[in-house]
Amino acid sequence: NTETSAILRAALDDFTASRDEIDRKIIEMVAEQYTEREIAEALEKAGRKISNVAVHKRIAKMREALRAAGIA
Repeated sequence: NTETSAILRAALDDFTASRDEIDRKIIEMVAEQYTEREIAEALEKAGRKISNVAVHKRIAKMREALRAAGIA
């Protein structure tokens, strides 16, 4: 339903806005279906040294936070 979709979108936007710059970039790239390795490589090229494992851990923590908030 449209109302539920709008509520979920607003909650997701609020969640994204509350994250740091790296998490926001990870969220954007996950939405664009980049792999964890590709995300790590792109962040490194942008001057942010981060491993594939660190990207994976950040994604897992964000998914858990979304579940806890009832968004995912």
